[in-house]
Amino acid sequence: MAIKREAELPITSAEGNLQGTLLVTLLPSRDPHYPAPAPLIDLRNDPDRDTSLEPVQLLEGEEYLYEISTDWTEIGEVVTDKPEIFNPDTPKGSRGRLRPGAYTGSMPVKILAGHEELGLVTFEVRSRKLDYLSHYRWMLQNIAESFSEVVMERFAPTEQRFAIDQTQDAKTLYQRFAFLKSLISGEVFEAAMRQILARPHRMWVEEEEFRRAGQSIQANSRIARQLSKPGPRITWEEGQFPLGIDSLPSQLSVTRREETLDTSENRFVKFALSLWRSVISDIGQALEREIPSLPVKRGLREIKETKGIRETPV
Repeated sequence: MAIKREAELPITSAEGNLQGTLLVTLLPSRDPHYPAPAPLIDLRNDPDRDTSLEPVQLLEGEEYLYEISTDWTEIGEVVTDKPEIFNPDTPKGSRGRLRPGAYTGSMPVKILAGHEELGLVTFEVRSRKLDYLSHYRWMLQNIAESFSEVVMERFAPTEQRFAIDQTQDAKTLYQRFAFLKSLISGEVFEAAMRQILARPHRMWVEEEEFRRAGQSIQANSRIARQLSKPGPRITWEEGQFPLGIDSLPSQLSVTRREETLDTSENRFVKFALSLWRSVISDIGQALEREIPSLPVKRGLREIKETKGIRETPV
């Protein structure tokens, strides 16, 4: 097992660019090998590791030192979206103590410099009470079958991994938000939206309009039949037709084909997107009625980010 005293994690932007590093270090007095379990593990060079877990793993209830480094020349105060986990020791917030507490699972952390998002860094927090790879995750899976909302503590610092059961309805607003966020924040959804915008569903519709005799009209069998039909007519002053027709209908019915995007397929996409946005807005309104706390503030920020609105960090 790759037990370490320190681990340097990359801070990457949404585009995958390296923006800096997060250095996590054990306290000087902490022996990395005793007592078990190991407080810091780095499995990035292990080809046999469990790829469903983050390779850099911290331990529940431990305390670490952290330092954020970046190449940005002008940088304001450095903060994270997990202030209950990261406790800065300096006014600028680039160094301090990292205390995972009792939170376990995958912990994605957004690093913000001033009001600008620097990037994202992710690590795993293992449980010290049970074997994390077998007993703890097995227990969590069984609990989730009956008490998913307890396990999915709303907007907690860490995240658990769940498989979505599309045959069941969400029982709580948070379950709906978690489902929608997983659905609309992935690369598959973005690719689908680009495809829809680039090549929306089209269809051709026929519209009938009336044109006066003498206007430009494309000849076809339907127009030919109208030349001899009864009804209001006007004299054709330019001459006489070879067939002895010296008048024309005052109006001719012309069928025009128009391309339209107003199709049932496109209306369904618009309905789904509008409904999802409405659900997310309802969750935001419900959180705004709650007593302000770190999870509530983080939830409001996640909702606005999901809706595409950037907010100043708490």
